[in-house]
Amino acid sequence: MSHDSIDTEIDLVHKQLSSSKITQRKEGLKKLNVLLDSNEFLQALDVNTLATPAAGKIKVGTWPGLCVTLVEYAAIEVTASVGKKKGPDTAIPKTLRRFVQIADDDRRTGRKGMLARKAAKLFVHAKDIIAKSSLASSIGQEYSALLRTHLLPVSQYCNVVSSVAFQELLDLYMGKLEEQLDRTEDTFRHMSSLLLLLQQFPGDMEPLFQQDVVTFFANQLPVINQLRLSAKLLCCMSLMHASSPIVFAAEQHVLCSRH
Repeated sequence: MSHDSIDTEIDLVHKQLSSSKITQRKEGLKKLNVLLDSNEFLQALDVNTLATPAAGKIKVGTWPGLCVTLVEYAAIEVTASVGKKKGPDTAIPKTLRRFVQIADDDRRTGRKGMLARKAAKLFVHAKDIIAKSSLASSIGQEYSALLRTHLLPVSQYCNVVSSVAFQELLDLYMGKLEEQLDRTEDTFRHMSSLLLLLQQFPGDMEPLFQQDVVTFFANQLPVINQLRLSAKLLCCMSLMHASSPIVFAAEQHVLCSRH
């Protein structure tokens, strides 16, 4: 595949995903999945991304540029389908997860953070979809996995996201754990996401919200201690104790309330 033909393919995918016609958008998603199997396609995006100046305009033929196209397409499709009987097509978030995973595969370039300039947009998109669809839905679970597995572990991405977006995500996960706190795999995943959000929180947390987080843990720690926790959840809680002063403050609150 020549350089010119790759540029043509990228432009075609962009136009299809941005089309007003559903059939064209579906074809664009299929086309993108095929191109993600092409080494030439990946290398072209790598080269274009690395050649873009820090303050330069982000073009479609780069990882962050194509990411914007995919996110805007996903936002329209998922938002339009939330609440309907059929529901959103899970192929959309699955493709987005695959796209992010391949973009950050440092075996090609030796570098991570290829999506850094649009990481904030990715986070906000994931937050908005989870808020609209809920963490219990299949779409919510896919986007939660995207955050937990591919975005939150990368400090370079978290550092460019607003503290407000992080607080809104924390609020979503705390609300879900208040509804369901048991020995299931879902609880472990949500606790893991909560841990990552606390560990990677950018900047300072608003004092009132920080108190809400302390109160959440103060209320939930006795419940957690009463459960026969799985080894994975115990490990997750141990990491929270070691890394989060908020959890420590909640534990002290619980201890004080017993006296």
